[in-house]
Amino acid sequence: PATTPGSDGTYTQSGDLAIGCVPKAKAVSQAGFDEAGLLLDARLGAKWAETFGDSAQYVKLAAANLAATPGIRRVAWQLDEDRAPEEYADWVSLAEYKAFAGYAGSPPYVVLGARGVPLSQSELERQPWYAMTPEQLGWA
Repeated sequence: PATTPGSDGTYTQSGDLAIGCVPKAKAVSQAGFDEAGLLLDARLGAKWAETFGDSAQYVKLAAANLAATPGIRRVAWQLDEDRAPEEYADWVSLAEYKAFAGYAGSPPYVVLGARGVPLSQSELERQPWYAMTPEQLGWA
C-alpha cells in the first residue's frame, strides 16, 4: 500500500490505501495466542515479554495473527525512521519484524521508508536497529 502525508507532514497508512492489501482480522484462539508467545520466546529471548510489559500482548497478537492467516503474500511495514535508540527495546513493530522477517515459512517483509517507498536491502542494513540482536535489545 502507498502512504500519504498526514496533517503534521508525517506519512501514515490510512483510508482506502490498504484495501485489498491488508487481510481482514481473524479471531485468534487462546491456544494460538499462547503458541505465539512460545515462538516469540524462542526467537526474541526469554525476557522480551517482561521488557514490553502491557504491550507484550500486541506483539503476541501480531504473531498469532500471522500464524492464523494463511496465504499472506507479504507484510508491509511502515518504518519509524526517527525512533530513538533508547526506544528500540519496547518497539512492538520491531519485535514483530525481528521475530518473522527472514525466517523460513514467514511472508516477506516490505519495509517502507518515510516517503512511502520500499527500502532496498542496503538501505535496511544502514538502519541502526537492523543488526541488533535480542541480547542487545534487552530481550534475551
